[in-house]
Amino acid sequence: MDYPTILAMGKTAISQAGKIALDIQAKGVTLFEKTRDYGTVSEADTAVEQFLKTWVRTTFPDESIVAEESGGEALRIG
Repeated sequence: MDYPTILAMGKTAISQAGKIALDIQAKGVTLFEKTRDYGTVSEADTAVEQFLKTWVRTTFPDESIVAEESGGEALRIG
């Protein structure tokens, strides 16, 4: 896959992630306390992260993912 194609696909995914966040924001923001540190996380944070993790796993199954809200560990996919 060439870089312009990857870039276009990434832009589409980011636009979809933005729509998820805006749709959740329109309903009202819900914050949760993180269990592993003293930060907070919103419903939008976790929904966008889940969408992007699924997108990466589907689109680039041999790549790794580092995700902040689900623990921050590097997960080897594939």
